[in-house]
Amino acid sequence: MTYEDQTNADLSSLIEDLGIEVDAKNPKKPNKAELVAALYKYDGVEPEAKEDEEVAVEVVANAKPNAKKTKGQLRREQSNKYMRLIRVTVTSNSSSQTKADPRQVMTISWGNELLGYQTDRLILGRPWHIHYGALQNLADCVITTSTQNYEKNKIETTVGPAYNIDKMTPLTRVELDKMAKRQTIRDSSLEALIDE
Repeated sequence: MTYEDQTNADLSSLIEDLGIEVDAKNPKKPNKAELVAALYKYDGVEPEAKEDEEVAVEVVANAKPNAKKTKGQLRREQSNKYMRLIRVTVTSNSSSQTKADPRQVMTISWGNELLGYQTDRLILGRPWHIHYGALQNLADCVITTSTQNYEKNKIETTVGPAYNIDKMTPLTRVELDKMAKRQTIRDSSLEALIDE
């Protein structure tokens, strides 16, 4: 029978009988690996290398039990995920919104207590940049449509997505610079009109 096969109580009593000193992190309650190591050292025999077990013991010893993330860490993670801009074209599956004025701006409210509540705006049917959180909110929207089935003499309802979302490739640096220049020119011309 090897030392590894014995219980901690048996190993402790053997160590006490032999008067061996155990090098343990907690001297009042050494673990089995520490007891076995002390006995092998006393015998002058190197134990079989079990690197995996030693690493596992070290990892478990260094791990924090039930480690919880701070509010700041959660906010940073959610910000990285939900605040990134995605270029999309959104069209509505509702006939009433499709017939609406093409210049009408749609407002999407989204958020949570960590990020705060955000508002994104877009025009349906046009390429637009919106936050990933707003996109998730749109993707969760559903529309119920009812159709009359005359053969079965009843109304059938179906539930489907309220919006078709077409993710587009992000703009290149050159395209972004051109867009920024156009917006600057447009904003400055609007300010000139306001000043007059």
